[in-house]
Amino acid sequence: MRRHDQVNDFKFIRCTRYGATRTHGRPWRWTLPFAVLAGLFFIYSSSDATFAQDCLEWANETRGPSIRHGYGLAYDASRNVTLLFGGHAGAAFFCGDTWKFSGGQWQCVATIGPSAREHVAMSYDMVRGKTFLFGGNRSSSFFSDTWEWDGSAWTQINVNGPTARAYVSSAYDVARGVHVVFGGYNGSTVFGETWTWNGTSWTLKNGAAPSPRFGQRMTYDADRQVIVLFGGSTGQTHLGDTWEWNGAVWTLRGTTGPEPRMFQGLTYDPMRQRTVLFGGLDDEGPANDTWEWNGNAWTIRATAGISPRYAVQLSYCPSLERTLLFGGLSEGNNYGETYEWSGSEWSQYAPVSAPSPRFNSAMVFDSARNKGLLFGGDADTGNNNETWEYDNGVWSNRQTIDPPSWRSGHAITFDSARSVVVLFGGRTSGLSSQTWEWNGNTWTLRPVSGPSARKYHSMTYDRSRSVSVLFGGETSSGDNGETWEWNGTAWSLRSTTGPSAREKASMAFDEWRNVSVLFGGRSGSMYSGETWEWDGAAWQLRSTGGPAARTGHTLAYDSQRKKVVLYGGNTGSANLGDAWIWNGTGWSQDESPMPSARSGHVMMYDSLNQKLVVFDGNDDANMLGDTWIGDSRPPVITQQPASAMTWVGHAAEFVVAMDAQPPMFVRWRRDGAYLENGVSISGATDLHLVVFPLDETLAGVYDAVVTDECGTTVTAGATLVMCPGAPSGDVNGDSWVNGDDIALFIGVLLSPSVTNAERCLCDFDFSGGISVDDLPGFVATVLAQ
Repeated sequence: MRRHDQVNDFKFIRCTRYGATRTHGRPWRWTLPFAVLAGLFFIYSSSDATFAQDCLEWANETRGPSIRHGYGLAYDASRNVTLLFGGHAGAAFFCGDTWKFSGGQWQCVATIGPSAREHVAMSYDMVRGKTFLFGGNRSSSFFSDTWEWDGSAWTQINVNGPTARAYVSSAYDVARGVHVVFGGYNGSTVFGETWTWNGTSWTLKNGAAPSPRFGQRMTYDADRQVIVLFGGSTGQTHLGDTWEWNGAVWTLRGTTGPEPRMFQGLTYDPMRQRTVLFGGLDDEGPANDTWEWNGNAWTIRATAGISPRYAVQLSYCPSLERTLLFGGLSEGNNYGETYEWSGSEWSQYAPVSAPSPRFNSAMVFDSARNKGLLFGGDADTGNNNETWEYDNGVWSNRQTIDPPSWRSGHAITFDSARSVVVLFGGRTSGLSSQTWEWNGNTWTLRPVSGPSARKYHSMTYDRSRSVSVLFGGETSSGDNGETWEWNGTAWSLRSTTGPSAREKASMAFDEWRNVSVLFGGRSGSMYSGETWEWDGAAWQLRSTGGPAARTGHTLAYDSQRKKVVLYGGNTGSANLGDAWIWNGTGWSQDESPMPSARSGHVMMYDSLNQKLVVFDGNDDANMLGDTWIGDSRPPVITQQPASAMTWVGHAAEFVVAMDAQPPMFVRWRRDGAYLENGVSISGATDLHLVVFPLDETLAGVYDAVVTDECGTTVTAGATLVMCPGAPSGDVNGDSWVNGDDIALFIGVLLSPSVTNAERCLCDFDFSGGISVDDLPGFVATVLAQ
């Protein structure tokens, strides 16, 4: 540390991104109150500003694949993970995501690759370390493409091979280094071909084979080096025959054992040297029996443990020494559990509970119970009236008595004054004008009159006036432009002027400025990009710039950053995956990596954990069931202030460097109390604080509170130790400087750790540390005695 002879002899940081560049100058004596500094955030930009920032950090918090059937499953031995791709989530919604199961947890690893589909052929190449995928279908579209997964991405292999088909099976023949693919269906033809894929080319194998079929299953018996095939369907008849492929010919091994069926699960357990079969669809319907094949005969092992289901896959996991099963289908009901087979019984592994994929639902954060509440929506199994709670990453299905009827396009908000969730309207068998309230345990229908029946309206809660605000929507007579308020007892029509009639706009209440913010929406083919604000008396058009005109987006108020966040939506031609921030005067686009493009989703701000939560929606092809968490990225500290030791009358400096979004505001504190520039303090609102001249009252712990567009960060504390005076050479404190002090000084000099008191006594060069540079000063002091 260098000495200072006058207060202005120091440096200040003046740089972009707030790093290490320094320039000389006088102190920046900004003494405005900190609340005023924060208020300047709103003055910074013009009303239509669209500057960019990257404040949000998004993470996919989905705990497992959404409920589905008809997926592909294979064990990746090189990476010790079970890989799942695609499937059918119900209705017209197909999946194109890729998941891995490892360490008892599912993780989504890709959403880019083969198009969304079901009933693919999928198996793992142990020699090349890649997972192979072929074919599948999406409704009436059948595929003939070949793909490989290398552990991080899918690659399409452009080769000619089998014609387009689905309900096809494959298994990797380790002894011969090829994937074997058999059967399938393309909507009109049932296939009986045997193909092999060696990683480079396809080969059609001739000779006798099982009869044409689809929905059969195959697996590789590593001990006997044969591929085992069981069952399937001809299109009219379920099959119950067992075949084996030795690399050259197929051999019929049996016609007794499990009942004839299709879409069962099949895999090989090398620890027990058994082929395991579960479930499937037989002549009586979905099955839940478990069988094992030892190479000669089938033995039934269980008839319980999992509910009946089909369109499943099995995969043996060596690290767990268990066979895994996920999801499946039964009488139109999709499943999303993960089960394991120990060889004697089934048990549910890592249970996961989450809402099924859906859109046009409604969600809000209940701050009285610190949980999110989601209700209804267009779901994979049709419209529903499920009530779900979200608690910091965990979803729970609340089974309730007499809930609202199934619906979508409704709106909900949380009335914090009465601690209830308010729901209005939506599409049911017709349009609804019902008002419901949720108290954390039960739904109650409020028998009141108010807005006409409608869907796709917007709602938010005005905390300053304790009313729920409703705007617009689609009624039986068309789009609507009314503004209504609910005070817990009655609805009041407050305005018919302001934003034009529209549906699928979104609203959020800005608690900092006490206004309800509305953006976008649609009326017919016209999409809006307007930003309006309602203050309880009138609407004001605030901006026509910023985000592109859209509908089906969401707004949420981030109370930590005091900003309204917009995410996603649809322009009429495409779904969007962008996020925008409204600061009260202008929009700024957040350029952080975002969840996938979508519309019809829901978003809330979890005020307890200070995070945004996004769920569901639909992309250009799929209904979604993923949960995303958006966390603010506050300023990042790249250089912490360093602790210091100095003497009365000298100076202390504390420097911090930040990676932050402009504008940035700094406030230094000592022992938790904010500092102001004055006699001994310079740079109280800068990244470089100078304390001069020092006295004993200025010792303590110094830190800096740094706020930018994205949030607030507090630096680590730096301790300032005050020495009462310059070192005198009296190391032993006996009031004499003599030879007795020399030995003690040498001991301090050579010690690996030095106390603050020892520094005060022995730091003759005022560096804040003890080194050989202090020796000349000590010797001179001793000789002067």
